Amino acid sequence: MNHWLIVPVFVIGFLLLSLYLGIRAGKGRIHTTVDHVVAGRKLGFLLVFFVSVGEIWPVLRLSSLSRRARRYKTRHLQDCRA
Repeated sequence: MNHWLIVPVFVIGFLLLSLYLGIRAGKGRIHTTVDHVVAGRKLGFLLVFFVSVGEIWPVLRLSSLSRRARRYKTRHLQDCRA
């Protein structure tokens, strides 16, 4: 087997195994949007809250960092021109 085929073979094998296990695990169940979003309301409020915060917080943090970087860049350019 050529060395450039090793990685794609493992990646495709992993994806096929994951697909097989996912289909097998989901057989015989009725799936709705509610099941997907909150696991059929089996998850507790705190777990859903912390998962949601974990998804939202990095976005807010990155946007505030980019604003700080723009302010710094603007100040730095003004100092260089003066």
